Amino acid sequence: MNEADSETISRLKFIGRLKKGERIDVTNVNVMRPSIFTSIYRTLINRDSRRNTLHFIRDTVSSAFVILDCLDELQHMSEIDSSCLRNLIADIRGALVGIQSIKCTYSTDSKFCCDLETVEQMVATRLSKFS
Repeated sequence: MNEADSETISRLKFIGRLKKGERIDVTNVNVMRPSIFTSIYRTLINRDSRRNTLHFIRDTVSSAFVILDCLDELQHMSEIDSSCLRNLIADIRGALVGIQSIKCTYSTDSKFCCDLETVEQMVATRLSKFS
């Protein structure tokens, strides 16, 4: 596994740990808790948006499935590869919990929630192969 793969897995874990009300600082990959300072920072200084958050989530999930497909295609999977595969599947499922939290955070934005639901459905469909 290379550095990019490790970063993807780390981002999956990050998404999975998000709580309701928290926002993602995509640039620095940090959690921003709700406050007036968060709003000012995201609007005026960092220019983070829901679009950036959606791209972050989509890119992370897509990259995770590239890794998952590569692991799954190994002809002779070692115990380590098998363990990596199981852990990655667990991390992808964990990211779904974080996506649910983000949906709660932005529950008044119907389009954004629909975009996130589309990601959730894609994940569920692709993971069904591994159930």
